[in-house]
Amino acid sequence: GLAEFFDHDHGWDWGGDKAQFGRAWKCAELRLKSFDDLHKLWWVCLKERNRLFSQQGEAKRFQFMFPKKAHLNEIRKTMRRIKLVVWERKIAYFQAKEIYEKEVLRTQLWEQGIKDPVVIDATVLEKFP
Repeated sequence: GLAEFFDHDHGWDWGGDKAQFGRAWKCAELRLKSFDDLHKLWWVCLKERNRLFSQQGEAKRFQFMFPKKAHLNEIRKTMRRIKLVVWERKIAYFQAKEIYEKEVLRTQLWEQGIKDPVVIDATVLEKFP
């Protein structure tokens, strides 16, 4: 609920440099995660980013210096890296799908009695330019 946008029951922690937070996730670490884990991490980061944006807006409103810019940058880095890993997986999926479809076509042509590799390759290239 609304309480999740605050650090404590009494509001935000404006501790500045005293605030502890972790580093951004590395792409290599994210590549080892399942899609479900990446999805959960994305929503955790989104929630934290929104909380920090709310705090940043309040800091502007009261003309305070926003002390958690580094934390916000780490969240942004993680989110960009999650998008990159998901995009890499999408590209790999479509490449694997195309390879599979080419092999299915080659097998079908072979089973139809077309044994000449040149004809098979030409037919595959015609379907998959």
